[in-house]
Amino acid sequence: MLEAKKKLILTFDVELWDEGEWLKPFITSDMYKIDTFPKSIKNIIDLLDKYGGHATFFTTLEIIEKYPEIIKDISAKGHEIGIHGPKHKKLKNYSREEFRQDCIHEIEYIKKITGKKPLGYRAPHFSLNKETDWVLATLKELDFKYDSSIFPINLGEYGVSKAPTSRYEIIQGLLEIPITVAEFGKVRIPFAGGIYFRFLPYGIFNLLLARAFKQKNTPMVYFHPHELEPETPQITSGPRLKRYIKYFGVKKGLKKLEDIIKNYDCVSIEEIFFK
Repeated sequence: MLEAKKKLILTFDVELWDEGEWLKPFITSDMYKIDTFPKSIKNIIDLLDKYGGHATFFTTLEIIEKYPEIIKDISAKGHEIGIHGPKHKKLKNYSREEFRQDCIHEIEYIKKITGKKPLGYRAPHFSLNKETDWVLATLKELDFKYDSSIFPINLGEYGVSKAPTSRYEIIQGLLEIPITVAEFGKVRIPFAGGIYFRFLPYGIFNLLLARAFKQKNTPMVYFHPHELEPETPQITSGPRLKRYIKYFGVKKGLKKLEDIIKNYDCVSIEEIFFK
């Protein structure tokens, strides 16, 4: 008898490839003529269809407005649509009223094209912290059921040290589902997506994931579609280290994602916590 696959929460932060304040000054006009977004999403959906997986897609307002049919199709296949932003800027650069109005606008847009109200939110750049936690009251007011913005380790540009590593009620009535880290005693190791996933050999990633499975919650991984598509435009000038981090491992990213979707029972946040 075959052993049942372990459940793994699969999430995507769906945004355009040119997001990032440091990046924009080095983008040339001809790069905007290349639209790899539809292909990057199709590659992911094809893999999920092939292996019978599901995922949560946290989506910016710009993506919703530019590609409504793609988002509609993602939802129709049984995947969850959440909010990422709504604009892809750090929360500290939002006013409270602007944030509230943008959320309302995206909620209504998602309801219009999918027929469903989004349950979850993820902040751009994992920028929810003690200085920006005012957004939580707004999320609750707008009837979100959960937030998934906390990276429970301080990584300099983002992260909250000593935050709980398993799900918890971040304010009354709002669940926090933090990014998964591997814990070895008091040491926390980031590995579950983004640059960490691209840098790590798949075997090392799997060892850290195995460690996470021994912790309290179903582990959660996260990816950006543009970092899984080799044809995504890449700048050739600008800070060398930032370019290295942004583009390292992109060519192998989709194959590594396929290994995950094939070897685990991939599910959305909604499937695990709200059904």
